[in-house]
Amino acid sequence: MREFTAEEGGAQHCRRDYLPPACEVLADWLEEKLKSAEATA
Repeated sequence: MREFTAEEGGAQHCRRDYLPPACEVLADWLEEKLKSAEATA
């Protein structure tokens, strides 16, 4: 779970229809996990 600050756009919507910030965080997390898995393979 991650809360976004107003500076990050978290105050713009209180519903799930504003996904770009969450998608960026998810993509960064996935990239980190894939790189980690690749390094241990």
